[in-house]
Amino acid sequence: MDGNFLNNITMDYGIKGVIMTKEERLAKLKSVMKGINKTQGKAVLNFADTEVEWERASTGIKELDDMIGGGFAYGHTSICWGGSGAGKSTLMYSTVAQAQKEGKIVAFLDLENSFENERATTMGVNCKDMVIGHYDVAEEALDTIIKLAIEGVVDVIILDSIHSMATKGAVEDKKGLKSLETNTMGALAKKLGEFFARASTRIFKSNIALIMVGQTRKNLGGFIVLDKLSGGNALIHNSVLTLHQRRGQKSNAPHLECKVAFLDPDGKFHLQKEKTQNGFETVIKIDKKKCSGGFNEGTAISLPYHYDTGFIVPNPEDMEIKIDPKMNEEQVKIIKKALVKKGYTQFEEEMSPTEFIGTIVNHESDLDDFDSDNNCANDITNKAIAEDCKDAVEKISNEESGIINMVEESIEDLSKVMDISEAKEKIKVLKKKRGRGRPKGKKK
Repeated sequence: MDGNFLNNITMDYGIKGVIMTKEERLAKLKSVMKGINKTQGKAVLNFADTEVEWERASTGIKELDDMIGGGFAYGHTSICWGGSGAGKSTLMYSTVAQAQKEGKIVAFLDLENSFENERATTMGVNCKDMVIGHYDVAEEALDTIIKLAIEGVVDVIILDSIHSMATKGAVEDKKGLKSLETNTMGALAKKLGEFFARASTRIFKSNIALIMVGQTRKNLGGFIVLDKLSGGNALIHNSVLTLHQRRGQKSNAPHLECKVAFLDPDGKFHLQKEKTQNGFETVIKIDKKKCSGGFNEGTAISLPYHYDTGFIVPNPEDMEIKIDPKMNEEQVKIIKKALVKKGYTQFEEEMSPTEFIGTIVNHESDLDDFDSDNNCANDITNKAIAEDCKDAVEKISNEESGIINMVEESIEDLSKVMDISEAKEKIKVLKKKRGRGRPKGKKK
């Protein structure tokens, strides 16, 4: 027999010593697989080309998605761990918001009891469509994950956090609550080992992205004290993606421009821009990665974290207006009046009704803007004054009925086109009644 023939056959040293080609063995293999699948009652054996590509749950942060290959893998467990205040929970909010945009259902298991609707909504989370869970012991939370996976009713499960869980055996015994003197070392690691043995297959079949948040623990046994992720080997082994998150350098923290309002020593109003620190730098590093795409283990990325909006960059047009804290109470009132005149309506609610009307009556442009040909106020001016007065009426309480009557009278008179001199006389009468007339003087 020549060499080519020998390359195409395989000797079977079974009972009969039958010589089969590769094609014959594959045909027999398919028959055996079919029999096994029939015996098991499900397709446990298939050829690998039938496996689908892993779907990813985007974090909503393009730079991070590019680094980790598109997001957290569906059908598997991922871990994000790090120190306090590094932005881990905010990263989870961002992931939830992105999943909801894609029509996914999310369950958030809050073991830290730190979830806040208002902050989550700011990060883009739709709280009405997200399931929230609170638990007393670890077993309750882990059983919930298994049940949700069996039923296949959610797409993303976030557990925040691993180290906030305490096993029932560590909390109580037959006599009641355990004392803190009781040694419960390794109890959580053992429970997590049991959990992954039961849950991994169900998570895979339901195509659920399980993301677990972990806290930093110090490794005190080595020559150098290092941060580490505790929870046992099962936790580390079952994770297909492990990210370590920490704060970066203060010099790289994001800054935001704001406007500061103040009065100078001469009492002149100023509104100037100022840069203030608006967050910190967060560094996310790949500790472990056994999924395709993205960068290799050890790669790190730096991202700006903003105090109010997390990983969402604030709109520069929404520049915050601050009043200098050095100003006294009387100066603050003057500043608020000046800000309202400039169109910053957010300060109207902080003013008293009489102060607010003063910003309308004393507005110089109300009387200076007129039609010189006809010697009367422009229609636009009349309408603007009338609308301002109407807004003022809505802000005044029922107790100040006298002021209401005066403003309503001015609305009726000023809503018509009138001679400018008559309009000026009307404003003077209103000022005199209220005792807020300005001293006469030449305009500069």
